[in-house]
Amino acid sequence: MYHLDGVTKCYRSARDGGVVRALDGVGLFVEDGDGLVVRGPAGAGKSTLLRILGGLERPTRGSVVLNGTDLATVTECRLARIRAESVGIALGTGGDLPPGLTVRQSVAGALVPLGLRPADCRELADRALAEVGVPDEQLTWPTHELDAGSQRLVALARALVKRPSVLLADQPTAGLPAGARACVVAVFARLWSERRLSCVVATEDDALARHAPRLATLSRGRVTALTRRRGAGPAVPSGRPATRPVQGRDDRRDE
Repeated sequence: MYHLDGVTKCYRSARDGGVVRALDGVGLFVEDGDGLVVRGPAGAGKSTLLRILGGLERPTRGSVVLNGTDLATVTECRLARIRAESVGIALGTGGDLPPGLTVRQSVAGALVPLGLRPADCRELADRALAEVGVPDEQLTWPTHELDAGSQRLVALARALVKRPSVLLADQPTAGLPAGARACVVAVFARLWSERRLSCVVATEDDALARHAPRLATLSRGRVTALTRRRGAGPAVPSGRPATRPVQGRDDRRDE
């Protein structure tokens, strides 16, 4: 699945122009079918790591290999296809939901780059929404009318609808009231225990971390601890062979 080697990400500080190392030589394996929670204080580099895993940013140095393809070096066109086809990304606040759409339209829209028929997009969207527990009566609601917890669930459905090779979630329970937080935690617990979905979650939520098969601690841009939860078995493939390279549909033009 993922193999990170020496991943470093540097930014220029807007305050004094100095160099800020958000990530500092991170090395990490995520096996096919594995579930990993990345914990650490604010500013530890969790969100930066998620963005690099999702191909939304490139590292300053190092390699980010997803099923045989280094996301740090592929062309932008190919990287966009990999994101569209193989990576599901859910931002913590639900801010990745397109404005002005209903719940069903928002989730179905994630399938547009794949060229599916509209009827198939609607059917798959309804399945994904049911999987995360969004009730049928909310499918035609505008997303901005949902409460924060429901928006998080819709964002998860949008990330899951294309059956991605890997799900990336950034702070999925942050700021939620207890009831809504429990619903989101239950979705991840089910994804890990029943589907064994390849998943990396950045969080500071102990309740979510308790369900994770593996835990990584990030501090000042470095992985300082990596453990497997007691009782969690070895990773089980999530339906896609680990040896299949992730390729964009424009590969021939790149070669």
